[in-house]
Amino acid sequence: VQKDYASKYKKFENDLLIGTAAFYQGYSSKKNEFLQTLTSGANAMYFTLTNKGKYEAEYIMSKAEVDPMVKVYNTLDGDLVKPFHLVAFPSIKFRTKILVPKLLEPLTSKQLEEENQQFQLTRTPIPIKKLENVDPTFQKNKDEFDDKSFVRVRVLSNKPFPTEGKPSDGFEKVIIHIHGGGFIAMSSRSHQNYTRKWANKLNAPVFSIDYRLAPRDPYPAGLDDVWQTYYWILTEGFTQLRISPRMIIITGDSAGGNLTLSLCLRTIQTGFRVPDGLLVAYPAMNTSIKRFTPSLLFALDDVLLRYSFLTICLDAYVKGANADEDPYLSPCRITEEDLKAFPPVRAMLAGRDPLRDEGYKFILRLGKLEKDVVSKEYRQFPHGFWNLAVPFGLEDCKKSITDAIDYMEE
Repeated sequence: VQKDYASKYKKFENDLLIGTAAFYQGYSSKKNEFLQTLTSGANAMYFTLTNKGKYEAEYIMSKAEVDPMVKVYNTLDGDLVKPFHLVAFPSIKFRTKILVPKLLEPLTSKQLEEENQQFQLTRTPIPIKKLENVDPTFQKNKDEFDDKSFVRVRVLSNKPFPTEGKPSDGFEKVIIHIHGGGFIAMSSRSHQNYTRKWANKLNAPVFSIDYRLAPRDPYPAGLDDVWQTYYWILTEGFTQLRISPRMIIITGDSAGGNLTLSLCLRTIQTGFRVPDGLLVAYPAMNTSIKRFTPSLLFALDDVLLRYSFLTICLDAYVKGANADEDPYLSPCRITEEDLKAFPPVRAMLAGRDPLRDEGYKFILRLGKLEKDVVSKEYRQFPHGFWNLAVPFGLEDCKKSITDAIDYMEE
């Protein structure tokens, strides 16, 4: 089985290298968007016919720059692949996008650092500071909106939201999903290959958050967006969506795993409602480039998470903040006292992931504290395997999606 998977992955890896080289060159050109796409397509044909895609991609990733790399990773979100989405995404009965108003004062890195220090000394809940005169009503989605005042959220469900009646007439469980993408790329759209399946199988709505991305909006903008959304769902959910869930699960992959744990920490330190469970996949536990673990050696030749791309992501997101000490930036720095307040945690790790070892360390810390924690390693899988469970991707990764459903049904 491992041999068969290895051959499949080698072919997938080669296709990915061709795509990376083709689109990077296309997006690096000084042409308009249409010509960039046309150039990328021509490059892909050339690299396929000449077998030069791998070598070109290796060279590109050794000197990659942030803007074209963001565009390469965002290809999955673009109009170019919309026809592919029809095949890759399961059907869903109810889907919409809403703009959630921000009801709280925005977070700053200095504020988070000072509040964390104060909380460690006193263990007194940090006051939640609300904005004045803000209309809590969500708005319909639109292409242009003020992302300092609203957060775009994709809502997926296997049935429409109730418009009247008791909260028990609606949903008793809510899934809050935070997508990956290195803090700089991708969105809720490109993760629907599994979020739609979750909504269908779990009989629970999935709120997938399109948080602000670096480098335009570095830390803590993304954390602020997921915190604002979480607060809105819990305080306004019944009034506006007729939901009053008994169970709230937060889940995220990679950068989204980082934000999942940081969001949970925020609920603990403010004394707000702590989620009932966390599910993280190949989470980014550490955002300091100084901290080494042996699994980082995979990044020397990893196609999905090359070391050069990893440094691009961290430099763009951290932007001068204290990644060595700030637990909101690097969840591996969360104290034992805070970990004692964590809800049940389920972790899905990739055996060939540069971030694997930090994930294991975190799980072991929870285990030593006798917390409810379960982890599973997919030994042959690379970083990002949830997104690879698509047609023309890696069919073997589909098992991880059903495993995630099992965890969230517990």
